[in-house]
Amino acid sequence: MSQHNEYLKKVESFLDDLEVIQKSKILAEIYQEIQDKPTQELKDPLSLANEKRTKHGLIIYKPSKKFSMGSIILKTTAIMTLSFIGFLAFLVWKFTPIIKIDEKENRVIILGGLIDIDGQSGKFKFFDQYHFSHENFSNDFQANINLDEEKDEVLIGFKTGTFNLKTSNSEQLKIDCKLASPPENNTIQTGRDHIRIDFSKISGLACNLDIPVDKKITIEGDVATIKAPAPEYNLYVELNNGKVFINPGKEIDYNFSLNISDDSSDSYIGNFESAGNINGYEIRVNLSQGAIIRK
Repeated sequence: MSQHNEYLKKVESFLDDLEVIQKSKILAEIYQEIQDKPTQELKDPLSLANEKRTKHGLIIYKPSKKFSMGSIILKTTAIMTLSFIGFLAFLVWKFTPIIKIDEKENRVIILGGLIDIDGQSGKFKFFDQYHFSHENFSNDFQANINLDEEKDEVLIGFKTGTFNLKTSNSEQLKIDCKLASPPENNTIQTGRDHIRIDFSKISGLACNLDIPVDKKITIEGDVATIKAPAPEYNLYVELNNGKVFINPGKEIDYNFSLNISDDSSDSYIGNFESAGNINGYEIRVNLSQGAIIRK
Protein backbone atom coordinates (compact mmCIF):
# COMPACT_ATOMS: atom_id res chain seq x y z
CA MET A 1 0.00 0.00 0.00
CA SER A 2 2.83 2.40 0.85
CA GLN A 3 4.46 1.74 -2.54
CA HIS A 4 1.20 2.62 -4.30
CA ASN A 5 0.93 5.80 -2.21
CA GLU A 6 4.46 6.71 -3.26
CA TYR A 7 3.61 6.09 -6.90
CA LEU A 8 0.40 8.19 -6.66
CA LYS A 9 2.36 11.01 -5.06
CA LYS A 10 4.72 11.06 -8.04
CA VAL A 11 1.82 11.08 -10.50
CA GLU A 12 0.13 13.87 -8.52
CA SER A 13 3.21 16.10 -8.94
CA PHE A 14 2.57 16.11 -12.70
CA LEU A 15 -1.06 17.23 -12.18
CA ASP A 16 -0.47 20.16 -9.80
CA ASP A 17 -1.36 22.76 -12.44
CA LEU A 18 -4.90 21.39 -12.90
CA GLU A 19 -8.09 22.58 -11.21
CA VAL A 20 -9.00 20.80 -7.98
CA ILE A 21 -11.98 18.86 -9.37
CA GLN A 22 -10.18 17.77 -12.55
CA LYS A 23 -7.08 16.71 -10.65
CA SER A 24 -9.08 14.67 -8.14
CA LYS A 25 -11.05 12.85 -10.86
CA ILE A 26 -7.84 11.81 -12.61
CA LEU A 27 -6.20 10.64 -9.35
CA ALA A 28 -9.27 8.59 -8.43
CA GLU A 29 -9.32 7.03 -11.90
CA ILE A 30 -5.63 6.10 -11.64
CA TYR A 31 -6.09 4.74 -8.09
CA GLN A 32 -8.80 2.36 -9.25
CA GLU A 33 -6.60 1.14 -12.13
CA ILE A 34 -3.43 0.47 -10.13
CA GLN A 35 -4.64 -0.70 -6.72
CA ASP A 36 -4.43 -4.42 -7.60
CA LYS A 37 -1.28 -4.21 -9.77
CA PRO A 38 2.27 -4.78 -8.50
CA THR A 39 4.19 -1.52 -8.50
CA GLN A 40 6.91 -2.95 -10.74
CA GLU A 41 4.34 -3.36 -13.52
CA LEU A 42 3.17 0.26 -13.40
CA LYS A 43 4.07 2.81 -16.05
CA ASP A 44 6.45 5.66 -15.47
CA PRO A 45 4.50 8.26 -13.39
CA LEU A 46 5.10 11.06 -15.90
CA SER A 47 4.04 8.85 -18.81
CA LEU A 48 0.84 7.82 -17.04
CA ALA A 49 0.07 11.42 -16.00
CA ASN A 50 0.46 12.66 -19.59
CA GLU A 51 -1.60 9.74 -20.89
CA LYS A 52 -4.47 10.79 -18.61
CA ARG A 53 -4.01 14.48 -19.46
CA THR A 54 -4.26 13.66 -23.16
CA LYS A 55 -7.32 11.49 -22.57
CA HIS A 56 -9.05 14.38 -20.81
CA GLY A 57 -8.08 16.89 -23.49
CA LEU A 58 -5.39 18.60 -21.40
CA ILE A 59 -1.92 19.85 -22.33
CA ILE A 60 0.84 17.38 -21.43
CA TYR A 61 3.19 18.16 -18.56
CA LYS A 62 6.77 19.11 -19.43
CA PRO A 63 9.13 18.85 -16.45
CA SER A 64 11.35 21.81 -15.62
CA LYS A 65 15.00 21.32 -16.40
CA LYS A 66 16.02 22.91 -13.12
CA PHE A 67 17.32 20.57 -10.45
CA SER A 68 16.05 21.28 -6.94
CA MET A 69 17.50 19.22 -4.10
CA GLY A 70 15.12 20.99 -1.68
CA SER A 71 12.13 19.83 -3.68
CA ILE A 72 13.40 16.26 -3.72
CA ILE A 73 13.95 16.28 0.05
CA LEU A 74 10.47 17.73 0.63
CA LYS A 75 8.76 15.12 -1.54
CA THR A 76 10.79 12.30 0.01
CA THR A 77 9.74 13.45 3.48
CA ALA A 78 6.08 13.50 2.43
CA ILE A 79 6.35 9.99 0.97
CA MET A 80 7.96 8.66 4.17
CA THR A 81 5.12 10.19 6.20
CA LEU A 82 2.52 8.49 3.99
CA SER A 83 4.13 5.10 4.56
CA PHE A 84 3.41 5.31 8.32
CA ILE A 85 -0.32 5.65 7.73
CA GLY A 86 -0.68 3.31 4.77
CA PHE A 87 -2.50 0.70 6.86
CA LEU A 88 -4.98 3.31 8.09
CA ALA A 89 -5.62 4.40 4.50
CA PHE A 90 -6.29 0.76 3.58
CA LEU A 91 -8.92 0.40 6.30
CA VAL A 92 -10.64 3.62 5.30
CA TRP A 93 -10.65 2.52 1.65
CA LYS A 94 -12.27 -0.78 2.66
CA PHE A 95 -15.17 0.81 4.55
CA THR A 96 -15.83 4.10 2.78
CA PRO A 97 -16.17 5.29 -0.83
CA ILE A 98 -12.82 5.94 -2.50
CA ILE A 99 -13.83 9.38 -3.69
CA LYS A 100 -16.76 11.70 -3.06
CA ILE A 101 -17.19 14.76 -5.29
CA ASP A 102 -19.57 17.61 -4.53
CA GLU A 103 -19.34 19.92 -7.54
CA LYS A 104 -21.95 22.31 -6.11
CA GLU A 105 -19.83 22.93 -3.01
CA ASN A 106 -16.55 22.56 -4.97
CA ARG A 107 -15.34 19.88 -2.58
CA VAL A 108 -13.60 16.53 -3.01
CA ILE A 109 -13.18 13.92 -0.26
CA ILE A 110 -10.88 10.95 -0.91
CA LEU A 111 -10.30 7.87 1.27
CA GLY A 112 -12.93 8.80 3.81
CA GLY A 113 -11.49 12.24 4.53
CA LEU A 114 -7.77 11.49 4.64
CA ILE A 115 -7.60 13.78 1.63
CA ASP A 116 -10.10 16.65 1.77
CA ILE A 117 -10.02 19.40 -0.85
CA ASP A 118 -12.34 22.32 -0.13
CA GLY A 119 -12.13 24.62 -3.14
CA GLN A 120 -14.61 27.08 -1.66
CA SER A 121 -12.62 27.83 1.48
CA GLY A 122 -9.20 27.30 -0.12
CA LYS A 123 -8.34 24.60 2.43
CA PHE A 124 -6.53 21.42 1.34
CA LYS A 125 -6.06 18.60 3.88
CA PHE A 126 -3.60 15.84 2.99
CA PHE A 127 -3.84 13.29 5.81
CA ASP A 128 -3.07 15.49 8.89
CA GLN A 129 -1.46 18.43 7.09
CA TYR A 130 -3.38 21.55 6.06
CA HIS A 131 -2.50 23.88 3.22
CA PHE A 132 -4.27 26.97 1.87
CA SER A 133 -4.85 28.43 -1.57
CA HIS A 134 -6.66 31.74 -1.93
CA GLU A 135 -6.34 32.28 -5.68
CA ASN A 136 -10.11 32.10 -6.17
CA PHE A 137 -11.02 34.58 -3.42
CA SER A 138 -12.53 37.66 -5.08
CA ASN A 139 -14.21 39.51 -2.19
CA ASP A 140 -12.26 42.37 -0.60
CA PHE A 141 -12.56 43.53 2.98
CA GLN A 142 -10.54 46.58 4.00
CA ALA A 143 -10.83 48.72 7.11
CA ASN A 144 -8.86 51.24 9.19
CA ILE A 145 -9.89 51.21 12.87
CA ASN A 146 -8.66 53.72 15.42
CA LEU A 147 -7.51 52.15 18.69
CA ASP A 148 -6.93 54.13 21.88
CA GLU A 149 -6.39 53.52 25.58
CA GLU A 150 -10.06 52.64 26.12
CA LYS A 151 -10.40 50.37 23.08
CA ASP A 152 -7.06 48.63 22.87
CA GLU A 153 -8.06 45.05 21.99
CA VAL A 154 -9.18 43.46 18.71
CA LEU A 155 -10.88 40.03 18.62
CA ILE A 156 -11.11 38.15 15.32
CA GLY A 157 -13.31 35.06 14.90
CA PHE A 158 -13.15 32.92 11.74
CA LYS A 159 -13.28 29.37 10.31
CA THR A 160 -10.20 28.79 8.13
CA GLY A 161 -7.58 31.01 6.63
CA THR A 162 -4.19 32.69 6.84
CA PHE A 163 -3.04 35.78 8.74
CA ASN A 164 0.07 37.85 8.15
CA LEU A 165 0.61 40.16 11.14
CA LYS A 166 2.82 43.25 11.09
CA THR A 167 3.62 45.86 13.73
CA SER A 168 2.51 49.37 12.76
CA ASN A 169 3.68 52.76 14.06
CA SER A 170 0.21 54.14 13.41
CA GLU A 171 -2.60 54.19 15.98
CA GLN A 172 -4.86 52.55 13.39
CA LEU A 173 -5.46 48.86 12.96
CA LYS A 174 -5.28 48.29 9.20
CA ILE A 175 -7.11 45.27 7.77
CA ASP A 176 -6.73 44.02 4.20
CA CYS A 177 -8.46 40.68 3.51
CA LYS A 178 -9.50 38.49 0.62
CA LEU A 179 -12.65 36.51 1.42
CA ALA A 180 -14.32 33.44 -0.06
CA SER A 181 -17.73 35.17 0.16
CA PRO A 182 -19.00 38.72 0.76
CA PRO A 183 -18.72 40.01 4.37
CA GLU A 184 -21.78 40.51 6.56
CA ASN A 185 -23.04 44.04 7.31
CA ASN A 186 -22.19 43.63 11.01
CA THR A 187 -18.69 42.19 10.47
CA ILE A 188 -17.18 44.91 12.70
CA GLN A 189 -18.74 45.11 16.16
CA THR A 190 -17.75 47.69 18.78
CA GLY A 191 -17.66 46.81 22.47
CA ARG A 192 -16.89 48.93 25.52
CA ASP A 193 -13.17 48.18 25.52
CA HIS A 194 -12.64 46.14 22.34
CA ILE A 195 -13.41 45.76 18.65
CA ARG A 196 -14.73 42.40 17.37
CA ILE A 197 -14.35 41.36 13.74
CA ASP A 198 -16.63 38.44 12.91
CA PHE A 199 -15.65 36.29 9.92
CA SER A 200 -17.28 33.14 11.35
CA LYS A 201 -19.85 32.87 8.52
CA ILE A 202 -17.18 33.00 5.80
CA SER A 203 -15.66 29.70 4.70
CA GLY A 204 -12.14 31.00 4.02
CA LEU A 205 -10.00 34.13 4.08
CA ALA A 206 -6.49 35.55 3.73
CA CYS A 207 -5.72 38.65 5.82
CA ASN A 208 -2.89 41.13 6.27
CA LEU A 209 -3.10 43.05 9.56
CA ASP A 210 -1.08 46.10 10.61
CA ILE A 211 -1.31 46.20 14.43
CA PRO A 212 -0.46 49.30 16.50
CA VAL A 213 2.29 49.04 19.12
CA ASP A 214 1.23 47.93 22.64
CA LYS A 215 -2.30 46.84 21.59
CA LYS A 216 -3.89 43.40 21.98
CA ILE A 217 -4.94 41.06 19.17
CA THR A 218 -6.91 37.83 19.73
CA ILE A 219 -7.38 35.36 16.87
CA GLU A 220 -9.80 32.45 17.36
CA GLY A 221 -10.71 29.89 14.68
CA ASP A 222 -10.67 26.34 13.42
CA VAL A 223 -7.71 25.92 11.05
CA ALA A 224 -5.13 28.56 10.13
CA THR A 225 -1.58 29.56 9.35
CA ILE A 226 -0.45 32.67 11.27
CA LYS A 227 2.80 34.57 10.81
CA ALA A 228 3.91 37.14 13.39
CA PRO A 229 7.37 38.64 12.74
CA ALA A 230 8.82 40.76 15.59
CA PRO A 231 5.50 41.49 17.33
CA GLU A 232 5.33 44.64 19.45
CA TYR A 233 1.85 43.90 20.73
CA ASN A 234 0.14 41.27 22.86
CA LEU A 235 -0.94 38.25 20.80
CA TYR A 236 -3.47 35.56 21.77
CA VAL A 237 -4.21 32.64 19.44
CA GLU A 238 -6.76 29.82 19.84
CA LEU A 239 -6.93 27.19 17.04
CA ASN A 240 -8.07 23.61 16.60
CA ASN A 241 -5.34 22.94 14.04
CA GLY A 242 -2.69 25.13 12.53
CA LYS A 243 0.80 26.51 12.35
CA VAL A 244 1.90 29.66 14.12
CA PHE A 245 5.21 31.21 13.05
CA ILE A 246 6.69 33.68 15.55
CA ASN A 247 9.94 35.58 15.03
CA PRO A 248 10.78 37.37 18.32
CA GLY A 249 12.13 40.88 17.81
CA LYS A 250 15.65 41.71 18.94
CA GLU A 251 15.92 43.44 22.32
CA ILE A 252 12.16 43.05 22.88
CA ASP A 253 10.92 41.28 26.02
CA TYR A 254 8.26 38.59 25.68
CA ASN A 255 6.38 36.32 28.07
CA PHE A 256 5.40 33.15 26.24
CA SER A 257 2.57 30.76 27.12
CA LEU A 258 2.54 28.09 24.41
CA ASN A 259 0.51 24.89 24.50
CA ILE A 260 -0.54 22.07 22.14
CA SER A 261 -3.09 19.58 23.50
CA ASP A 262 -2.11 16.77 21.13
CA ASP A 263 1.16 15.19 22.32
CA SER A 264 1.80 13.16 19.14
CA SER A 265 5.06 13.33 17.21
CA ASP A 266 3.42 15.71 14.71
CA SER A 267 3.06 18.40 17.37
CA TYR A 268 5.96 20.79 17.77
CA ILE A 269 6.85 23.84 19.86
CA GLY A 270 10.05 25.71 19.07
CA ASN A 271 12.53 27.17 21.53
CA PHE A 272 10.97 30.28 23.04
CA GLU A 273 12.31 31.82 26.24
CA SER A 274 10.29 34.22 28.38
CA ALA A 275 12.04 37.34 29.66
CA GLY A 276 10.30 37.28 33.03
CA ASN A 277 9.59 40.98 32.68
CA ILE A 278 6.03 41.86 33.69
CA ASN A 279 6.10 44.65 31.13
CA GLY A 280 7.04 42.28 28.30
CA TYR A 281 4.61 41.52 25.51
CA GLU A 282 2.41 38.49 26.20
CA ILE A 283 2.36 35.84 23.47
CA ARG A 284 -0.20 33.14 24.25
CA VAL A 285 -0.91 30.32 21.77
CA ASN A 286 -3.20 27.33 22.40
CA LEU A 287 -3.59 24.67 19.70
CA SER A 288 -5.40 21.36 19.75
CA GLN A 289 -3.05 20.12 17.00
CA GLY A 290 -0.26 21.69 14.99
CA ALA A 291 3.03 23.49 15.47
CA ILE A 292 4.40 26.69 17.00
CA ILE A 293 7.55 27.54 15.10
CA ARG A 294 10.29 30.06 15.79
CA LYS A 295 11.16 31.69 12.51
